[in-house]
Amino acid sequence: MVMKKIDIFGENRFDAFSKMREASRGIIVKDGMILLSHETASGCWMIPGGGREEGETSEGCCVREIEEETGLIVRVLQQLLELNEYYEEYRYLSRYYICEVSGKGQLCLTEAELERGVRPEWIPLEEAVGIFSKHASYAAESEEKRGIYQREDAALQTYLEWKRTAGKRRRTVEVKETAKEDLDDVRRLWADGNVMRYVGFPDGLIKTDGQMKDWFKRIEAGRPLLDHYSVFEDGRYCGESFYEIDEEHESAALDIKLFDFARGRGIAAAGLSHAIKEAFKNGAKTVWVDPVKENAKAIALYEKLGFVQKDYPDHLRYKGEEWNSVYMELHKDGIKQVFCPDEKLLLTETKKGEDHDH
Repeated sequence: MVMKKIDIFGENRFDAFSKMREASRGIIVKDGMILLSHETASGCWMIPGGGREEGETSEGCCVREIEEETGLIVRVLQQLLELNEYYEEYRYLSRYYICEVSGKGQLCLTEAELERGVRPEWIPLEEAVGIFSKHASYAAESEEKRGIYQREDAALQTYLEWKRTAGKRRRTVEVKETAKEDLDDVRRLWADGNVMRYVGFPDGLIKTDGQMKDWFKRIEAGRPLLDHYSVFEDGRYCGESFYEIDEEHESAALDIKLFDFARGRGIAAAGLSHAIKEAFKNGAKTVWVDPVKENAKAIALYEKLGFVQKDYPDHLRYKGEEWNSVYMELHKDGIKQVFCPDEKLLLTETKKGEDHDH
């Protein structure tokens, strides 16, 4: 399902808005239970989230606000909804994300939230739907509460629609050349320790806006001898693939990194296949990877794609010694065409049993 957009118009809205506030909110459902923020003083329930700070990305705001309100660290999986509310001179923009819990953080409630008795609570999803669906009945009690519940009801109805169609959808994997608008996704990928542990960053690799912009300038300047791709499934960012050609040796280094949720579903093969095709098209005669020896799943994937384990070439031997890694190579010669679902393109795979020397 394509990200949905909803507009809610209050009866007191002006003809045109002159002020705007942005917020991010996270829908976190596990085993039929949804995590909500509960104001015990007023009895008001809300999907956790809050206002975006200056210089903060929308997804970064979602992660920060949820940790502050619930004490949990979440991973953003997908943007679900963009909802605009128009009241008086304001436009209130809320972006809703589907999230999953990835760890424990630090609860950090404001003084106002403490006074209202805000606390995180898991309740049955059906119960939450029932609470928010009665938004019209709160008009006499509190227009603010009615508006909040109307907003949250729209978000949960969109989520339920997304869930109903999930099993019927044909998965679409897109591998696209990384653009400026993808940099926040790439930075979020690199900051994930589960993603980066096999490349020496078990706590993740943190980059500033300036560092990401400098890195992207290098990518743009280096094309087509190197290129970086962003991998999506049904519009949800999953990870990256990359190649860099060494013209002297007519070979290209490859890389693939995916979030945990995207592994074991054919997405890595799609991302790698695209990078391999582009590397060969732009002058490489061989492509290579060097996973660390304990990364058995990566090695199995490369073998499935036709890579063969060999001794490191002399100019790369230092890498094996430094990283305790395995050199695996795939030749352009002697490969057959196979169907790859990422772009409905014909890609290539080594014929079984074939090996090629330099």
